[in-house]
Amino acid sequence: MACRPTEISYGSMGQALCYFLDRNPFHKPDSTGFNRVGYSTERETVIYRRNHGFVEIPMKRLRAKRLEAYEIKGSASELAAIETFFTGNVLNTVLMNRGLHAVAHGPRNLFTNPIKLPILSPITGSEWVQRWQKVPYVLQELDLVQVFDESSRISRIIAAIDRGNRRLTMYEGCAPKMETT
Repeated sequence: MACRPTEISYGSMGQALCYFLDRNPFHKPDSTGFNRVGYSTERETVIYRRNHGFVEIPMKRLRAKRLEAYEIKGSASELAAIETFFTGNVLNTVLMNRGLHAVAHGPRNLFTNPIKLPILSPITGSEWVQRWQKVPYVLQELDLVQVFDESSRISRIIAAIDRGNRRLTMYEGCAPKMETT
């Protein structure tokens, strides 16, 4: 195993896999006695699945009845890549599970290029226009294009429910040929 049990100190746990039992009565414990698995970051937070998404909360705010942490061992560059993977990606269930499995059981080649689905920062209106003007020049045949309107309340609600974009179009050369909603 790539991890070993560590003393639990909420102030300075560092990078670790955390198994814990929280106070959620609707999320029952499994055979291990825990109901949550998370990743403890270097910035003293824990990232774990809650409801239909992932949250990052300070370890001090984690209201766990029971907690076991397994320190992650590796070279400095490997630990930095693991931290980047969990804190620099928009996490979904598949990505989180692959990351947790690679940390616990290996191989860790998943972290060679840690950014898989980057967290995007907001852009200005002029930058948005400039980027859309470049789109026709970078598209290639059979490219799929997904769009999401951040200003639309309905788009945000739909994206939150299905955890994805709503508009998909396929480019077949000179114009979009197929569009779905």
